[in-house]
Amino acid sequence: MILTLLGLLLLLPPPALAIELIGEGHGPTRETAKQEALSDLSQSIATEVNSVHTGWKGLLDGKYSEDATQMVRVESRLPLLGLETYVLQGVDEWDATSFLRSDRAAPLYRERLIQLQQEIELNWSQIQLTERNAEREPLLQQTLTKLEDFKRHLTVTLALGERENLPELNIDEAEVQGLLWQAQEQPDSMEQAARLLTKEMQEYSSVYIFPLKVLKTQEITPFALAFQGRLQQELKTVLSPDQAKYWLHGNYVVGDQGIEITLHLSRAQS
Repeated sequence: MILTLLGLLLLLPPPALAIELIGEGHGPTRETAKQEALSDLSQSIATEVNSVHTGWKGLLDGKYSEDATQMVRVESRLPLLGLETYVLQGVDEWDATSFLRSDRAAPLYRERLIQLQQEIELNWSQIQLTERNAEREPLLQQTLTKLEDFKRHLTVTLALGERENLPELNIDEAEVQGLLWQAQEQPDSMEQAARLLTKEMQEYSSVYIFPLKVLKTQEITPFALAFQGRLQQELKTVLSPDQAKYWLHGNYVVGDQGIEITLHLSRAQS
């Protein structure tokens, strides 16, 4: 009986070894050393990602052309779950060591991937049921953000040696991006149009917004006044031209495909 038990024990596979990704940092302050360690850890992950690039693309069914190593080009973008960091004060500087152990961190990444997969699929189903571009645009933006988040978590998961039974996505990122572009090219509400037109103006303050005029006329219509109000909600505005640092002028024309609006931001004239 003992011999039989020993024979069974000898046939068992050896326990899987935990993968440990390590980063080390040094600096004049505690925080500097920690940041250096995190940066070094990200480079360790990048090295591992290079070795698993084929598996990374295979798991995503070839739908993402972005090279896996690009996911670690900005260290702060990497999600570091289950991170352990130790900091010691030396004679002249601080020393820090950060590491991820697969036995501790991998389950956290797997759980987050499953959660992101469910959120992405829910968003996608809502997009299919939504017709108005003003409602589709934020859903598409959220979906793209979550797709990027999924890829970042997947990158670290693969670097930790995980390969089996990982969540998969059946959503084409290029299709999502194309639908977003369409939704932004054809806004179907004043709110959406005002937000998109002022997207690149958010850094400016003390803006006075003049009512839009019908193209090649001085006419100010009820639509122009209503749209002026929507623009005011999107920017940091003032109540009179004399108080402004910037003036926002615009015009519009009504065509067969809808209303074409043009805006022009300039420095205020004294």
